[in-house]
Amino acid sequence: MKKSAVGKLIETERRKNGFTQEMLGDGICTQGTISNLENLGRLPTLETLLAIVERLNISLEQFYETIKSDSSMYHDEFKQVQLLCNKLKHKEAKELIVQLIEFDRLTTNLQRMKYYYYFGITSLIGENDYREAFYNFNQVLTIDSENANIFHILATNGIGVTYYFENDSDKAKTYFEKALILLENISELDSFDVRNSEIIKVYFNTAEYYSEMHEHKKAVDIAEKGLEHCRNNDIDFGQEFLIYAKAYNLYKLNQKARAEQHFIMASSLAILNDNQNMIIAIKKDSKEFNLELLEKFLEM
Repeated sequence: MKKSAVGKLIETERRKNGFTQEMLGDGICTQGTISNLENLGRLPTLETLLAIVERLNISLEQFYETIKSDSSMYHDEFKQVQLLCNKLKHKEAKELIVQLIEFDRLTTNLQRMKYYYYFGITSLIGENDYREAFYNFNQVLTIDSENANIFHILATNGIGVTYYFENDSDKAKTYFEKALILLENISELDSFDVRNSEIIKVYFNTAEYYSEMHEHKKAVDIAEKGLEHCRNNDIDFGQEFLIYAKAYNLYKLNQKARAEQHFIMASSLAILNDNQNMIIAIKKDSKEFNLELLEKFLEM
């Protein structure tokens, strides 16, 4: 497997200094973080990364030049795809993947997992192509399967969504629950995974599933658990999805006042994040549920 330029640099300098991965990470991070950096090209937090660079006596100039030279990372392109998906613009995201990201230029497992996951989710939501979705999500699960990361969790959840769209609620539940179990082991994942806003989708999709199954209390509990994770890990972008799920299911539990309060909070964040599809959904609910305060807020 071809490694990223950053991964090669860290491994080369570590060996020059006579460090094992565990020795390099001592007092900074786990051995697994070093392994992921070298083998997957997965960058930890900036603080951790700078501590590793300092321990290896790598100049900042050399380090930043290495990052710039690794043109196959596609950081900006994947970020654009993620933002489009967060705004439910999956067709546009799919077009971006096809036009800008060349699979053969991806050099690390992490990049390939990103590609397969986003190709799968955009095929599913943007094109209703279940076969393409299944194929790409399963491709994610075959890569470095012994070391679960956020994209394994997202792909597992994505399979649940695909089964649900195919009206197979039993299989969907199996994969939704499996993804939640993987999330329970989040402490074993590195900081990249813990703080990744994509985690919101796992909680939201699962809450939506239980809402459709009329298990509204469970849907509220899952949404609350997702919001707690966001608070604990400083994740702000995308919280409107979880607050909306909580609001909708509170209403179904006959808690109208609390539901309306949460609808207004979700609306505020949706407006802030330019989430037009969410705003449309909330407007529809405000009329259907006769939520006067919410309607007044949306008219402002």
